[in-house]
Amino acid sequence: MPEAHQQENWLVGTGAWQHKGTMPTDTLLDLVDVESPLWMNGDQSVHGWNDRVPECVAAQSIRSSLRLVRPQWLRFEMDYNRYTTFALRAAFGWAGHEYRLCVTDELAVARWHARLMDGESGHCDALLTISLGLPFTAIATSCRRRSWSSVKS
Repeated sequence: MPEAHQQENWLVGTGAWQHKGTMPTDTLLDLVDVESPLWMNGDQSVHGWNDRVPECVAAQSIRSSLRLVRPQWLRFEMDYNRYTTFALRAAFGWAGHEYRLCVTDELAVARWHARLMDGESGHCDALLTISLGLPFTAIATSCRRRSWSSVKS
């Protein structure tokens, strides 16, 4: 069901989804969002760029938490934490701004992890589906919580 920061979320059924086909690339390109900042820029995590949005802003001024973008440039990177586990991040340019968001698509994570370990640069041309995630509760702010942005490719 819709939440304040994800207005387009609706339950559309309880059964399993079935694959019905594919969309031609030209048709998909026609659906790319008009270039504009993803949401509100300026807040970031330790490892990201513009990857947080204050929850009060998300609830009050974001009409869509889901975006389809074709970045001007894109590079996938591995990000290691202090426990030697990694997260895949997508660093990219969109509408004159730089972003570095966590990749949550498990297939893309596995594919790019292998490619990066083999020495690939991580640069590519791709469309990204970007969604505003659930509020992150570990950081207190003037608006109490923040929402994360993530990438599905």
